[in-house]
Amino acid sequence: MKSKKVRIVSIILMMVMLLVSLPIACYAEEVSIKKKMITVIDDEEQYVEIACPPKRIVVLHREAADILYALGCKDSIVGRSMRMTAVPSLKAKKVVGGEAAPAVELIMKLNADLVIPSGCGSLRYELRDKLASAKIPVLMMNHIVGIDELKAKVSLLGLIMDKREVAGKLLEFIDNYYELVRSRVKDLRPDQKPRVLFLCGHSKSPWGVHGSESTRANKLLIPAGGISVSANLPYFMPTASQEWCMQQNPDIIYYDPFARNIKGGLESIRDEIMNRPGLKETKAVREGKVYVCTWSSESGLWQIVGFVYMAKSLHPELFEDIDPCEVKQEVARLIYGEEQMINDPISFYKWW
Repeated sequence: MKSKKVRIVSIILMMVMLLVSLPIACYAEEVSIKKKMITVIDDEEQYVEIACPPKRIVVLHREAADILYALGCKDSIVGRSMRMTAVPSLKAKKVVGGEAAPAVELIMKLNADLVIPSGCGSLRYELRDKLASAKIPVLMMNHIVGIDELKAKVSLLGLIMDKREVAGKLLEFIDNYYELVRSRVKDLRPDQKPRVLFLCGHSKSPWGVHGSESTRANKLLIPAGGISVSANLPYFMPTASQEWCMQQNPDIIYYDPFARNIKGGLESIRDEIMNRPGLKETKAVREGKVYVCTWSSESGLWQIVGFVYMAKSLHPELFEDIDPCEVKQEVARLIYGEEQMINDPISFYKWW
């Protein structure tokens, strides 16, 4: 009888100990989740340790912000640069300054656990160094140029935000359009590919061009079935001459005004190109094959639209069933859902 009582008491004690230990176990698990970290390599080949997922992101990189929105992570963004106003929810985020030189003290006040600086400019390195002393992770990311680079960044941010399944669907969307274009142009002979002069309004000279094959424009133009007449020139965006451009006698001319707000609209820019001395006599102008598209259609998720636009203008007979305007609306829904855009991130001259 006595041994039976001892067993009962022992069982009761074990149950009490188990009940007491449950909150401790749950708390330990909660702490473990809160402290989950991930280490990634950024575009400067630096190892960056980040909370996974980060909850308070300051993003000064417009292309990265679009991917975060498309991943369903807009609520994780707490700060932005002053020009990032595409939709109301993004415009409502705290402004920390310009893309190139944000206010470090404002970023620190937001208790950011990740900062993604602008995709270019030397000042972003100063920002990284200042935030490093405050133990705030900084993910250096270049402009997202080319479909392969876009897919890599979607995968990276999907991993950081713990949204790999959503990232997989984004990658599928990108692949569908990329393969659609590639499948239709892959068998073209060189003589079936138009020779293209891609002018760029990046400098004071009216004869700036997209140079090497690694520029944002050529990374789309060449896979879309075009031949860049300036792809072998040195530097990314060299300045050519009126005589050189005229001698190329391109089949098609593209112009990237390298600006957001264009006085007079794209049609006025196209008219200027069509009437520019040195270009008026080219085959492209004589046949009216002069196209204008803003620089943002050549990078980030929006380059899907730019890629389709280039393919259609290069080979209209192969893409009669594709309307870049519809693709643009599809990409807008992919990024922003049903939220209406305040500012149009990209624009292009519509000729079809």
